[in-house]
Amino acid sequence: EGTYVDLMEATFRDFPERVACHFMGSQLRFRELDEATARFASFLSAAGCVKGDVVGISLPNTPQHMIAHFGTLRAGCAALGLSPLLAPRELAHQIVDAGARVVVLSDAAFEEKLFPVRSDVDCVSHVVVTGLGDYLSFLTRQIGKLLGKLPSGRVQPLSGKTTVTLKAALAANPPGNSPTDLRPSDTCLIQYTGGTTGLPKGTVLTHRNMVSNVSQVANWFDERRGTGVYTSAFPFFHAAGLITDMTAVAHAATQVLIPDPRNTDHICKEIIRHPPTIMGNVPSLCQMLLRNPRFAGLDFSKTR
Repeated sequence: EGTYVDLMEATFRDFPERVACHFMGSQLRFRELDEATARFASFLSAAGCVKGDVVGISLPNTPQHMIAHFGTLRAGCAALGLSPLLAPRELAHQIVDAGARVVVLSDAAFEEKLFPVRSDVDCVSHVVVTGLGDYLSFLTRQIGKLLGKLPSGRVQPLSGKTTVTLKAALAANPPGNSPTDLRPSDTCLIQYTGGTTGLPKGTVLTHRNMVSNVSQVANWFDERRGTGVYTSAFPFFHAAGLITDMTAVAHAATQVLIPDPRNTDHICKEIIRHPPTIMGNVPSLCQMLLRNPRFAGLDFSKTR
């Protein structure tokens, strides 16, 4: 009987100096994630969001996603996972169907996905935009720009909506406190189904659901707090990716974030840099890794 926020804040309290995530040469410690998520929660409150309001997040596996996702939960709001692969009309349908008040997305997705349907998402009052390279080291960011691997887009004003960058939102709002009236029965996530037999449907998951699921996964893995290193390419907008992410944070495990699951060379390099205790991938990606000659020579002695 508790909320996911209880588990998350226990990690922030007990393991502040442990690395929360590695991301393409950069890293974020739990004390930094603690402050950033508390600032994002404060931003949501300043934007008029109250307990139960929905915040849509459309980002790949990046530190920005973790900040927005866990900040949303700390504000007592419900996190709505939005696939960056959705077409504009599909994106608009899920935003409106869930009644999202705030949407967080990359600048590239703003221009390509949200701007074309800006008049269809009247429920949205605030749009938070981030550059995918914002949390990369300077050298990695410059190389990415030179090679054209960091997509970016043009951010324009939207009538009737406030548009702000994630960095500005964090800088302008001091860390806020989590609501004391958050209950296990309150909504934690809204995850949309695959839509194979019709329009995708929003599945409501409570804090009790997620605390139960985290407990199940951690017991199955025999996970011990503050010891794990997770390397997973499950996308965070998907339920499998979120439970991996949320289990890792609840048990103070370090995550190696994989923004592009198809880049098996990058995955192999990250396994060398940060030997995983747990790996989680779909079978098709395991097959792709097995076809990469680098994969056969990796050391998995620490992988449980």
